[in-house]
Amino acid sequence: MKQKSGPGKVPAEQVLKDIWRQTRRQYSAEENVRIVTSKFARRCRNFDTTAARAQMALAEHHDMINARSLRSALRPVSLGMNQPQRRL
Repeated sequence: MKQKSGPGKVPAEQVLKDIWRQTRRQYSAEENVRIVTSKFARRCRNFDTTAARAQMALAEHHDMINARSLRSALRPVSLGMNQPQRRL
């Protein structure tokens, strides 16, 4: 089989990248600022909701620990190993 002289085929991925590069939208400075601030605000909202969820989970954890310690304080003490040994 003979090799063809001249330029070879360009890979399809390279053709697509060239098309995307040529048709990429150009944003003005004001649009760039608007885009960045909206993304920042969205991330802040996500952070706020995540922080609120973590705070609620921590409060539930503390409530659970407090309830557990309250139950153990109100539980009647058995005469077994929980009692200190008396000297005779």
